[in-house]
Amino acid sequence: DTPGILVDMAQGKCALCPLGGAGDEMGGYKGFGWACVVELLSTAFQSGPYGKAVSGVDQKTGGPCPMPLGHFFLAIDIEALVGLDTFKKNSG
Repeated sequence: DTPGILVDMAQGKCALCPLGGAGDEMGGYKGFGWACVVELLSTAFQSGPYGKAVSGVDQKTGGPCPMPLGHFFLAIDIEALVGLDTFKKNSG
């Protein structure tokens, strides 16, 4: 029931499961730190929207709305950390 889910999300009656699943028994803590890092890099550092603002649900009407997503790109000079041949061997 997609329309019903959108209304529930807009009213704060439900939420998406965090990265890794719901609760400790199902591994909910796994990836939480990574999810926080991704959230910070793609929102806070560029003053972008976060949380309910990127749910795709209009908070007033409960209907769908465009999601103003932020982006973050990171380039790593592998050879500044380890030799390229070693990296290729270690990473398969």
